[in-house]
Amino acid sequence: MKKIFTLLFSLLVIVTANAGIVFSEDFSGFTKGQPNGSADGSDVSSSMDTYTQQAGWAGSKVYQAGGAAKMGTSSVLGWIQTPAIDLSAEGGTFSVSFDAMAWSGDSKSIKIYLDDVLVYTESDLPNSASYVMSSFGPIELTGGTASSKIKIEGNQASKGRFFIDNLVITQGATVLPSKNANLSDLKVNGTTIPGFLASKLSYIYLLPEGTTTVPTVEATVEDSKATYQITPASSLPGTTNILVTAEDQTVIKGYSVNFYLTDNDGSQDRPFSIAEAQALQGEGSFWIKGYIVGCVVTTDGSITQTVVNSNLALGSDELGTSHMSVQLPAGTVREALNLESNPGNLGKMVSVYGSLETYCGIAGIKNVSDYVISGAVSIDPSKLDLFYAYASENTLYINNMPENATVFVYDATGKLVAKSFESTVSLQQKGIYAVKVVSNGTVQTFKVINK
Repeated sequence: MKKIFTLLFSLLVIVTANAGIVFSEDFSGFTKGQPNGSADGSDVSSSMDTYTQQAGWAGSKVYQAGGAAKMGTSSVLGWIQTPAIDLSAEGGTFSVSFDAMAWSGDSKSIKIYLDDVLVYTESDLPNSASYVMSSFGPIELTGGTASSKIKIEGNQASKGRFFIDNLVITQGATVLPSKNANLSDLKVNGTTIPGFLASKLSYIYLLPEGTTTVPTVEATVEDSKATYQITPASSLPGTTNILVTAEDQTVIKGYSVNFYLTDNDGSQDRPFSIAEAQALQGEGSFWIKGYIVGCVVTTDGSITQTVVNSNLALGSDELGTSHMSVQLPAGTVREALNLESNPGNLGKMVSVYGSLETYCGIAGIKNVSDYVISGAVSIDPSKLDLFYAYASENTLYINNMPENATVFVYDATGKLVAKSFESTVSLQQKGIYAVKVVSNGTVQTFKVINK
């Protein structure tokens, strides 16, 4: 595909005779690594002519990224500069187009210099963990000379990493069709959706329970020559999709507005549930309500009864049927909530205020700055005519246990810690247990929490 891209530009240069493309680089020689977090680790800035189509390139902290160029490190600024290009035609007016993205979580801005003078800043590079490039340009610039050099540089030294591909510089009457498939605005019922960014493709929109009318979604494209199609949600809850096609017909970008029904708004009085907070990841800071069901393993977010003071697992119920990871920053929040200092918090209902972000590999709540402990909600199943298991004061109870049944008790690691034929079993430690009751070939399993 890279060879076809280069051949196409070569043909265009021939037929346009000094009008159209005057310079292009598709970085097809940058074969090592991948255009994501697995870019190659060797700096090639001192030997770029080995990898580029034309000699004369310069740069600093330049790395191969599987057909693209990556610039910068986590703490050092990176840049790349073209060879000298004759841009004196058309009164020095020319246009620059390229594909670009930022390293996940890094600055979304890059700077373009003409002969070491800053002439343009692009501030909307995508920087998500999905590593999908966006197309930018044509960006019209002036001041070209017979030996101009274009430099593209990160916005800052710390976390200013970025990727570049398919750089094209044009002049004159022949201009490449735009690759811009961005929206400049996205409205729901006439109001711009909160947090709109051209690079953000998916949005959550909350509606009151009982809403049946699908909201009206309106879109505005950045490039007037781009087209778009809106497919409304068929019902609620549901998703309205917006498909934008750039002028060149090859770049297509999909936006979506996901409608959820809830009477909660993330305030302290109406905190979001665990399920709602999981769906709202990346949407900002809110109050979330759930049960403290343990701590989380930092590598995968699973619940553990190994107590630490830096995080919690916040469950949808006392057994953590569904849970989120919660970061406990040092200070009053950690002092009040952590299970190391407050083992009695296990099983309690709590509301926390924090940012909905991935933490420990799963949907999480970070930068918690406030909390309200509501206490524990408990029901004594022994008062109900149910076959059920529950724990209280270091004792496991099997309510309405079948005759001739055998009880197996496992700790949070899966280790068998007790086997009994009685409906009460002593528990040695606090925490979550799995209980298996076997009777006449029938197996019933439960989870209990010993607080």
